[in-house]
Amino acid sequence: PGGGLTDVIVRSNEREVVNASVLRTLGPLVVSVPASGLSQKSTRCAADELSLRFVMTSVNKAREQEFACAPRDGDRPMTVIVHNEANGERRCATLTKEGRFRVGVPATRGDYLTLTFLDGAHQVTDYGACQPVAGATVRQFIERFGKGLDTSDACPSADGCLLFEGERWAAGDYLRFPADGLGLRRGSPDLRRFLQLTQTALDPADPISFAPKYAMSPITDARRGGLASPRGLMVIAEAGDQTVPISTGVALGRAAGAVPFFRPDQAARFPEWASYATPGALFDALGGRTPNRVLIERHVVEGVAHLARHPAGPSCRANELPVDASPACRPRCDASSGCFGDQRCGDKSHDSFCTTTLSKATCDEALFDVDDLDEGAQPFDEQRLTTPLRLARRARAAAPSELEEVWAPRLLGAPRRASDQGAWSADERVVAFTAAYIRPEGQHAFYNPAPCQAWDNATYLANLAARFVGTGGRDVYYLSHPASHGCLARGTCAF
Repeated sequence: PGGGLTDVIVRSNEREVVNASVLRTLGPLVVSVPASGLSQKSTRCAADELSLRFVMTSVNKAREQEFACAPRDGDRPMTVIVHNEANGERRCATLTKEGRFRVGVPATRGDYLTLTFLDGAHQVTDYGACQPVAGATVRQFIERFGKGLDTSDACPSADGCLLFEGERWAAGDYLRFPADGLGLRRGSPDLRRFLQLTQTALDPADPISFAPKYAMSPITDARRGGLASPRGLMVIAEAGDQTVPISTGVALGRAAGAVPFFRPDQAARFPEWASYATPGALFDALGGRTPNRVLIERHVVEGVAHLARHPAGPSCRANELPVDASPACRPRCDASSGCFGDQRCGDKSHDSFCTTTLSKATCDEALFDVDDLDEGAQPFDEQRLTTPLRLARRARAAAPSELEEVWAPRLLGAPRRASDQGAWSADERVVAFTAAYIRPEGQHAFYNPAPCQAWDNATYLANLAARFVGTGGRDVYYLSHPASHGCLARGTCAF
């Protein structure tokens, strides 16, 4: 889950999200690619020319279409100006040594455009207005479609057409944009303003707008009258998730009241925000930090493994049982086939079994584990908190004097207890947040049960969620059973 939909969109690495939203915001793109690196099926340019192409969105897919060719004289520098003749917008770039450029241009489908190639680098007054400098030499001016890849009978030109979403533009026709787009520049004030306006439009349907209403400030029950009863909520985010970025999962938990961001003393100073303050016992256990601060300082909110913020220890290895302990659930293989994903074929007593070996880079770039649900059973040797977060509170607002009572689920079910006795009784709905640690490099979601794993994340998390739903949002099992919750991973719990 994630909240703040524009934040989900601009940070996600999910291809369809990027294509459908980001490419429409930054594009359509006009790019050049050396034709020598393209197959004959994707270009009609000569090997010593540049293939000029549109990159644009079709529903939620990125489509790249060649529309003309341009000369290329070795690595001789050139500046290109792309001009939308319909709205007056200009974009410009200096070609790289390899002959590449990329610009996004604000356009409506059907707008006329031209391309002007100037001799030399940076032959514009600036890259905002994109006006040629005085005395600039025009090397080529392109205003018509070149030879097209669509040579079907439906194309009226012997030199082919550009075909996009059922519409054709024939070779020799004046250039037109085949797709719409805002053409906003990356990192620009215009882009930031647009994203904020977009979020305003999305607010009525954004889950983060409703998160406080689940429990902290319930809505009016229009059918029965009075306030609706609080709802239980468990946000299960995955460490390092960049598909629904974990930062947006943390934001959702924060808005719902499960991730406190005020210090205990601030509850009295700002009583209207007391529901978002940290109880004193938890604040002290975390070394004088709020859970929100811990998530930031340990780079959980960032969630980018390749920055190598928290390298794993020397015993870092894959999360799987030794071959001797689990031959029945391992497929046999040979050197060239039979394994899946990141597994490889390894020998054991003249038979080969699929095994996983973590690379040194994966271990060096491991993420931080703030919840430590496996309590060391995963052999990643990842860096962990001495006091895991494992956040949960009663599903209701809190006055400044009620913080300890409201946070009883977490305080009574504190991690690493020797016994389940006296832990959280699971007799009231709760709002909870956990950052599940599935792989050192991060992962989106949890998948199928995996009996060959030393710690079966999928079974643990599925049982955790099932127990929560089955008890009406009351039982976060690692808080009601802090000493024995590992049974979730084995499917051996009493329930």
